[in-house]
Amino acid sequence: MPSLSSAAADTNSPDLPSHRLANNLLGCKRESGRWVSDLSGVTALAEALKQNGTLAVLDLRSNHLGDAAKKQLQDASLGRAIKLQL
Repeated sequence: MPSLSSAAADTNSPDLPSHRLANNLLGCKRESGRWVSDLSGVTALAEALKQNGTLAVLDLRSNHLGDAAKKQLQDASLGRAIKLQL
């Protein structure tokens, strides 16, 4: 499975109309044996979305994204023709 950083970098590819990042636990991380919320991956992806002009569909379902993460991604895609599947 590619890392989040390589996946985020791939969103800048000019020939990438859609990308599937579903089921990657993007909104959380394992800490001391438990799952906790983590927005670092979401923040990196949101920044990549702001730079991308060709991505049309981004599938992020089943990533345990909370309201703050979803809002961050939605804000990053405002004014762009990107369909986020959350």
